[in-house]
Parts: sequence; structure tokens; C-alpha cells
Amino acid sequence: MTADTLRIDTTLLQQLQADSRYDYGRDLLQVDRESLVSWLFRSVGRWLDQLFDSAPMQALGPWFWPVVGIVVLLVIAGFLYWRRGSLFAAAGKKETDAANTEDTIYGVDFDGDIAKARAAGRWNEAVRLVYLQTLRMLSDGGRIEWRPYKTPSQYQREVPTADFRLLTSHFMRIRYGGFKASAALCDEMLSLQDTITKGGDGA
Repeated sequence: MTADTLRIDTTLLQQLQADSRYDYGRDLLQVDRESLVSWLFRSVGRWLDQLFDSAPMQALGPWFWPVVGIVVLLVIAGFLYWRRGSLFAAAGKKETDAANTEDTIYGVDFDGDIAKARAAGRWNEAVRLVYLQTLRMLSDGGRIEWRPYKTPSQYQREVPTADFRLLTSHFMRIRYGGFKASAALCDEMLSLQDTITKGGDGA
């Protein structure tokens, strides 16, 4: 009689399932058990332990890393001071000092300060002062409602002319875009100011 090869030998199947030699999924489960992030943290931690336990690092002494931290903080502070010195300006400075604040357009001798900036070749400062003086003139003429918190874009909506848009664009590039101003640009700003304040539409 021919054996039925399609019939499952349940006894043999149970023996094979119980035999650890045939547990092929065990290795795969062990690989998945530790995530990539966990492995990465464990490897970095082991590397740091070896680094700090090494003889050269031990020779540096316990004050090495605090000193490094202080140096890094000083470098960051120096960079911020270089980029924006007004962040570290003294609190006692007058708000009317046009060279250090944009919080006000009143109580400032714009003509005198612009003349000093131009004479000294401080063109970026001259451009900024010309723009603020223009805002003062427009405010005095009732063409804008000046507020210390308003942005140049808001003033552009109040004075929607091509000349004022160009004046504002020059100011933004120099003041916030890191561009260098020149005598020619300052002269152009003054010419635009004259046209704007006389009521030219510049369209």
C-alpha cells in the first residue's frame, strides 16, 4: 500500500518545533531587539568612556572641559557683539541717540547726525538716518502713523509709491541684509527723500 505523502506527521512536527536547532527566527529577533538609535548611543557612549579614560585626557586635568566651555561661550558672545553691537549697549544710553536706537524718530538732530556720518564716511549709518528722517517727515505731514513697533513693510502700505518702495528696499538691504552702503547710495537716498516728502508719486 502506498504511503500518503500529503498527511502531516504531527508527532514529528512537534519534535522539530521543540528542537532549538531549528529555531531560525531566534537570530532575527535578537537583531531586531536593539534599535539603531540604541546601538548608536551605546557606541558613542563607549567611545566617550574610552576617550575620557585615556591617559592624554587624564593628563589634562579636571578643569580642562570647563575652560573649553567658557572659551566657547566667549567666542559666541564675541560673534554676537560683532554682528549686533547694540545688544550689549549700556542701559543708560539715551533713547534719542540716533546711532544706537531705532525706537524713536523724535528728539533726534537728523541733519547734524547725517552730516557727521557722511563726513566720517559712515555710510551705513547715514543711510539709516536718512530713512528714519524720511519717516519723521512723513509722520509730521500726516502721511504715515508712526509707531516704534511698526515695520518698514507697514509704512510701504501707507505710502504706496515706487520712490518710497525703493528707499525702503535700500534701507532694508543695508540695515538687515549685510550690504555695504556708499556715498552714491546715500546721495540717492537723499534724492528719493526729497521726491517723497514733496509728494511725488514716483509711479
